[in-house]
Amino acid sequence: MSFYVETANFFVNICRRPNGQLIYIGGQKNRPENAIKIPVITEEGTEYVAEDGNTTYIFIN
Repeated sequence: MSFYVETANFFVNICRRPNGQLIYIGGQKNRPENAIKIPVITEEGTEYVAEDGNTTYIFIN
């Protein structure tokens, strides 16, 4: 399972590892080397939440 979305400047990918864990991968298109890769902490229907320090990322498919 994988979801991908992009805007003019950013991309986000939610994918499931073989062990079942969901991962949020996202960043600026012009600096993909700085993309973050963090575990999804909440999955409710088509909503996914990941946290990186004080920043919360919400992806709704």
